[in-house]
Amino acid sequence: NENRLDGYYERGSKKWSDLYFLHKEEFKERDDNTILLNTDNAFKHRSDLKPYIEYLASGILKDNNEKAPLLDKKEFFKFIGLEDIKSRDSLLKRLWGKLKKPKER
Repeated sequence: NENRLDGYYERGSKKWSDLYFLHKEEFKERDDNTILLNTDNAFKHRSDLKPYIEYLASGILKDNNEKAPLLDKKEFFKFIGLEDIKSRDSLLKRLWGKLKKPKER
């Protein structure tokens, strides 16, 4: 029974990962650690969203708005396997920002 649940979440993770990489520009990262998904461009028909929503692990969906569902950023990236990549990218951006600043005299 647990194996079936694991397989279900693996399929969901794969579906959402594929959607993210195909329509990355439709996933708007916000300052409040959420992601707003623009469904108008990510799906041909709004009804195509429902099966995706059902595949999400608990704790990811913050608001089930049909037009723009709101996702918890940390949990979503963990679900699709990007948690470490995103935190590493963030660290590199912060370090790069410090390196680019002109030194004061």
